[in-house]
Amino acid sequence: MKWFVDKRNETSKEHPFKLEKIITINFYQHMSSYEQISIKLTIDNDKDFTELLNDIKNIIEEKYKKWLEVYFSVTIKFSENGNEVNIYDKIIQGLKVMDSFLIEFIKEFPCECDKCVRIKKEIKENVINDIILKQILFVQDYYYCDGELTRGNLIYAYYGTEEFSLLADQHRISLKDSPFYKDIDCKNDLNLLEKFATGHFCITSIQISQGYTPELLPIFMLVYEDDTFLCVGPVGGDIKTTYYRIINEIALKVQKEPIRAVLHVFEGYYYPMEDIKVFNQKYQDRIKKSKGIKLLNVLISKQFDKIVSIDMDYSHITDHNYAIKQIKSPREVDYHYVLYPILSALKNNI
Repeated sequence: MKWFVDKRNETSKEHPFKLEKIITINFYQHMSSYEQISIKLTIDNDKDFTELLNDIKNIIEEKYKKWLEVYFSVTIKFSENGNEVNIYDKIIQGLKVMDSFLIEFIKEFPCECDKCVRIKKEIKENVINDIILKQILFVQDYYYCDGELTRGNLIYAYYGTEEFSLLADQHRISLKDSPFYKDIDCKNDLNLLEKFATGHFCITSIQISQGYTPELLPIFMLVYEDDTFLCVGPVGGDIKTTYYRIINEIALKVQKEPIRAVLHVFEGYYYPMEDIKVFNQKYQDRIKKSKGIKLLNVLISKQFDKIVSIDMDYSHITDHNYAIKQIKSPREVDYHYVLYPILSALKNNI
């Protein structure tokens, strides 16, 4: 609360607003992330977000007009005198203090009139839950194609920049204490991949046996040098930008932390190898020409030069002999380009 009061006094009484809003726009391609723009805004030159998006559209039309599709995310951070300020933590702290004050106030002066009940409900639903449960939207994903801008679903704001993200909060689990991995040699990352793939094969088998169409959202498993791990996901999103952003955020995490391997499960369309032109089409047009969908379990490890993959075609996955054969036949591959930022980060962190 003190921080809010101090900032109010500084802003309104002592001197102009010193906090700077830093807006970063990241453009994504299959093999990399390009941080193209970093804009600092103060109270004197702050922009409406709609105006900012129009500026981004103009940049796309100027610099990326040859791109068939443009995937980008907008991240907002704040700094004070050159030092980053975690606004989200301060807002949450302030809300919790104000919420505690209201609880104590109601105990001392109880009132259940319609107006008080309505106000309490609005505070809880529209302020406390909306901010604490959904998180403030400091990052937003976009997709641009044919002059149209599409914004990603707000529910996926949970996957934001690291300080606002699930990437920052989770506790690592020891592999030897995990019921699923404790019986194998966890120093061998290939063993982890086979177990990882077996688990997802079992999940899809259960889905099919219960009459459902098999479906798995992307999940990442980060394995550390001390034989601990954490999982990130499932990663959802109604546009592919969210997925691209999470890959690049994990790559940044790999650069900073003693991570030796990343395992990843996702679904992917596959196409006739001879139909090269299909890759020059928009995503929604391209998938109409796919031959089917595969369940892909991949390993990105310091123990291998390339990405190792176990692919299972959903059209054959009910054949247990086929599934076992695939699980026992992992292979190094040159595709899965979208995961190259993680591969590159691992190789540079040896």
